[in-house]
Amino acid sequence: RNKFILNHLSWPHESGDVATQSLNCMLALSSLQQNSDGIVISPNDKLRDICTRQLQEVGPGLHDMNLVAARDLAGALSSTSHPRTPHRMLQHTLMNLCAHPSFKVLSACSAPRMPERSVSF
Repeated sequence: RNKFILNHLSWPHESGDVATQSLNCMLALSSLQQNSDGIVISPNDKLRDICTRQLQEVGPGLHDMNLVAARDLAGALSSTSHPRTPHRMLQHTLMNLCAHPSFKVLSACSAPRMPERSVSF
């Protein structure tokens, strides 16, 4: 197989979101399960918690949470590229992490995390 598909899914907040958002997310996850080789899930509650506790953001918004998710994905995927065969490294990683077709759900996390104002220290 030449193409491997890795998708990212933002999981809705446990409370406070639109009533049908969880249902829509489950329908999307069902479709991704059938058509993807791997699915990285980022729960919004976890992203918000990282923003407030670790990054010390006051009232983080979607931009802040998306930035955390993007950095986690970038860190996880940066080790899957090689100048000569970039698609082969992702293929190899997905084949090892998602060895069985029924187990495709992944999570990504990076460390260290610190507020921007602490970087200069």
